[in-house]
Amino acid sequence: MMLANHTSIRNLFKIIIEQQKKMRKRTAFLDAYKAFDIFKDGFEEFDNAEECVVKLIEEYEAAEKEDYINWGAAEDQRAFGGEGMDQY
Repeated sequence: MMLANHTSIRNLFKIIIEQQKKMRKRTAFLDAYKAFDIFKDGFEEFDNAEECVVKLIEEYEAAEKEDYINWGAAEDQRAFGGEGMDQY
């Protein structure tokens, strides 16, 4: 059995985010997307996708720490209003 730590993939995600930000700043390759209805009002879908990847990077970073089991607990409590969180 192989035991491996694959959290180092976050570095690849960081590079992708940096490149995406540069391209977005220059509005490179965005003309082709304007033809689709979803992008007629703007490129919020790209912003949402970037936010998801940034959260993924944060979780990979947190997974390398000893207190990972508690990571996100405060956010979960806010999302659920603090109810029912005692069972965890």
